[in-house]
Amino acid sequence: MRERIAAALRRRRVELGWTQTAAGAVIGVSGVQWSKFERDEDRITAEQLARACQAMGLAADEALGLTGAEPAAPAHERDQAIRELVEKLRQLPAKSFRQASRVIRELTAEARPLA
Repeated sequence: MRERIAAALRRRRVELGWTQTAAGAVIGVSGVQWSKFERDEDRITAEQLARACQAMGLAADEALGLTGAEPAAPAHERDQAIRELVEKLRQLPAKSFRQASRVIRELTAEARPLA
């Protein structure tokens, strides 16, 4: 499992274009220490892993190798995709727009956690 964590951290850091020093700074360690995590030469703590996942937009289950899902896109990429989708929705005829809006409301209502 440690190898999967190391590989996931490296893959996500590279995707984000971060240096090892920048990634280490996010969790309060040096770039040298981060490098040891990526090479599986030292163990990352659960707390450090949680902070790294949160900062990097990496799902914990992906970091642990429990799923084949792609890591979450950075917020700016998600925001751009949402803007593009909204623009396409606005171009729909009124009836189609209402139908799409209804489907989106139903899907987002299902995705909300129960209180």
